Amino acid sequence: MIDIDVEDVTIETQNTAVDSTYSLAISRGILAVHRGTGDVDVNVRGGSIRTQGPDSYGIDARNLNTSSDSASEVRVTTLNTPITTWGERSHGSYARHYGSNAERSIAIDVGGDVHAIGTGASGVKVGSLNSDGEVINAGGLDEDGYRRQTVTVNGRVIGNQAGVYLAGGGRVIIGPQGSVGAASGIAILATGDTPAADKPKLRVDMNLDGRRVAQVIGNNWIMNDGGETTIAVNKVVLHEGEEATGITGLTAPNGAWNVTMREEGVTVNRADPAANWVISEPATGVVTDRDFSVQDFTETRRPIPPRLPTPETEPETEPGPEAPMFMEEYAPRAALYEVLPDFMLRMQNWEPTRPRLFLPESPVYIRLLGSTGSQEFTRSTVNANYDANRFAVEVR
Repeated sequence: MIDIDVEDVTIETQNTAVDSTYSLAISRGILAVHRGTGDVDVNVRGGSIRTQGPDSYGIDARNLNTSSDSASEVRVTTLNTPITTWGERSHGSYARHYGSNAERSIAIDVGGDVHAIGTGASGVKVGSLNSDGEVINAGGLDEDGYRRQTVTVNGRVIGNQAGVYLAGGGRVIIGPQGSVGAASGIAILATGDTPAADKPKLRVDMNLDGRRVAQVIGNNWIMNDGGETTIAVNKVVLHEGEEATGITGLTAPNGAWNVTMREEGVTVNRADPAANWVISEPATGVVTDRDFSVQDFTETRRPIPPRLPTPETEPETEPGPEAPMFMEEYAPRAALYEVLPDFMLRMQNWEPTRPRLFLPESPVYIRLLGSTGSQEFTRSTVNANYDANRFAVEVR
């Protein structure tokens, strides 16, 4: 087993070129390579990681044991640790498992911001593909057909090729502080063929915590090349990829909002450059190979500006089209969200104005209190207002 535990450490590495013989560039923030059957466990808390140059990963975690006996796990966990990488194929966190055991797994838990800049660079990458586009060095398949590889995001993850890249699919969990995007316009990408198996299966769970969907994935796509995708919002499944079920018709409560998904879907035929992408017309019955976005794109995607962002600038993504794919509307409880703070404040600040009524030659006094009124909000999004009538008797 390899166990790396780092706390409050600043790591900076840089390389200038890739070795032409071995195709290696030893410029990793943290490199964890294991050739045995035990786990690979990398934990980073605080500090920061910055790398520069081709193939310069922030965290590189690998189990190289190809034996079928290796059911070990590759785990990468960061907490309040920003990672910045720039250079071709310079991923923020990159995890692989070379074994053939069906129980082998990969888990990456992102607890800080990740910014990966450069051609082919992803914020988080799991597994890889060979020259034939087949999945290699990835987690095994579970009983439901998902790859045993999970990425949990509780920070802001920005890549160039993709925010989160899953070779062969798997699961992505976006927490209440998480967001994902990329300069390419692909927030989450599941891709790669598995010989004698189905196309990638992908499940995305978004915990919006009252945020809009656009605040979580921006004008970016959730893509699964040819496979089944399940989308859940606040633990409510809106689209079920299993057995080509498609739209569930369910509604996900989200603070003052209800979130649903429209029935018509599209598929995206990716090409290089992105200006050559072809997006199908929205249609019902699109389930397998359906791609998801906050917005319905037009048939072609405008080219991305060629300027490569610097670490001090944000990657640029293409503006999206008009019609929302995730539809959000105010729920009836929205009025309560808007008026409750004001109402409670008025209850706390009730100043009595009537004098006390004393009984002659008695220590007892009586006070009668009362008020009535109404409140209207000129900037209410749901035209909220309320009436308040209060009466009280005080005797001492």
